[in-house]
Amino acid sequence: MYGGLVAEARRARGLTQVQLAAISGVEQAYISAIENGHRLPGAATLHRLLHACGFELVAVAGERVLACR
Repeated sequence: MYGGLVAEARRARGLTQVQLAAISGVEQAYISAIENGHRLPGAATLHRLLHACGFELVAVAGERVLACR
């Protein structure tokens, strides 16, 4: 579900999974499992991965936007 998003964000930053793991503190094997659709990350892990790639995780509901810290 989120694997493609994580992989796309990582590639947009020009990072390997190993580099993303070092920056985010999330194990490379877990990043691989997420990207391959074998694991579903929690909100905190998803935020750490996307933030490490230079993106901000936000929730949008109509005109309301909530930034996830």
